[in-house]
Amino acid sequence: MIELIGVNTQAIFGFYIYGDSLGLKLWNTPLIIGLNWLVLIYCISALAKPIRDTWYFPLIGAATMVAFDWLMEPVAIATNMWFWASGVIPDKNYIDWFLVSGFLFLMIRILKVAINNRIAGILFVMQVVFFLALNILSRI
Repeated sequence: MIELIGVNTQAIFGFYIYGDSLGLKLWNTPLIIGLNWLVLIYCISALAKPIRDTWYFPLIGAATMVAFDWLMEPVAIATNMWFWASGVIPDKNYIDWFLVSGFLFLMIRILKVAINNRIAGILFVMQVVFFLALNILSRI
């Protein structure tokens, strides 16, 4: 829902448009994008299991999401996943990623959602390596 609101109103993340690489869209929003958010939140929560009950878990989780987005953005733009109307990634994107994901991590902490999956952390690390490699390769 957040992505649907964001892309159709520009009130969240800034003014961006999804390209065709992510497949089928509903109201200008690829259906897969919600799954991407779910996978990232789930994987980071699994990786952060030792600190999930601390007050700072939502802050660390949100900062990790922003770092991942920073790594993903150039690849996403280059592969027509989405693009920014101004041609520049706005600071608002990173601020809103922090706020939205921080809220989601806070809900996981408050609701004491049990996420015990060692493979999820490995999946997140694999995604980081994937986008890091694509960033490096795109500059060669």
